[in-house]
Amino acid sequence: MGQILTTDFDFLCAKVRGLRSKLYAGPSLMALARLATSAAYFEQTLSGKVPRSHIQGQQALVAQHARDLVQLARFLSSRRSKAFGWIIRRYQIENLKALLRARAQKTGDDEIADTLYELPEEFALPTKEILGAKGIRALAEAIPLAPIAAGIMRTAGLPDENNLTFFMEMAVEKAFLQEGMKRIAQIGASERSRCLPLIMREITCHNTLFVWRALRTYALAPEEIQDFVIAAGAFENADSRIRLFESGNIAEIAAALGISKALGADREMIATAKDLEAALQRWLYRSAKRLFAQSLFDFGLLVSFCYLKRFEIQDLLRLSEAIRQGVGTDEAKTHLITVE
Repeated sequence: MGQILTTDFDFLCAKVRGLRSKLYAGPSLMALARLATSAAYFEQTLSGKVPRSHIQGQQALVAQHARDLVQLARFLSSRRSKAFGWIIRRYQIENLKALLRARAQKTGDDEIADTLYELPEEFALPTKEILGAKGIRALAEAIPLAPIAAGIMRTAGLPDENNLTFFMEMAVEKAFLQEGMKRIAQIGASERSRCLPLIMREITCHNTLFVWRALRTYALAPEEIQDFVIAAGAFENADSRIRLFESGNIAEIAAALGISKALGADREMIATAKDLEAALQRWLYRSAKRLFAQSLFDFGLLVSFCYLKRFEIQDLLRLSEAIRQGVGTDEAKTHLITVE
């Protein structure tokens, strides 16, 4: 994670509170939605810089976002740094999943460049080696993150068909979230008790969406996906939880998982995987907001800020697309997570 600079942790928490006040969310995000052009949008969100293209503008937003988080990581030490440093690898993981899809489609490294996030050097991936890997073992050896490489090896032996890339992505996600949970578990007991529930909620969100898609979109059998579910939290008994989804009744599923209240009225309007994903993301966003508000000068403040910032960049990218396509403000609002 680069050079570690130690500083007073209370000072760092105060800095994070200041950064939180500058995030685009709610009213400030909707103010951006009223901008008429992409050029005006990027000039506002990139501190006066106007990119040459829409894609470059999006890349610059993500790069700026990643730099902010990496700078925070450099002021942490010991176990906090290991935990936070892993959580902010989320963007490296998204690049890896994009490379896995490109590999399956036999896309060249020159063609995929514009679809990858521009990240700090420590998050770089060996693009050519990953795209050119012959077989699962060679692919795993090309991945510079040991937990993720081990996750990829879970797919060894699966049939080389359309669903293989889906399973690879789920194996990567499972390995990433499990490693995050492991690193959070290694920090002090008090801070662990504050942070772990948020990590566990993300795991519940991931498992729920994965199983829903696997059974309803990919028409896979429960026994085919069990090894790729993270057996933790609401899914500790993975087999019985997976079978809940066979009914397709989201209200019953949410009740059995104990998340009915969390999803609120959203659960009545869920018909597709996209609807379910949006409802789960809103729940996770509200959870992160709550943890941030409850955290004073502890690690929960930084972990929750990382999640809030992740939802900010997600909404900024979605809004940039809406403005590019000329979508009206009211319609754009329905695609944003941080506008409630």
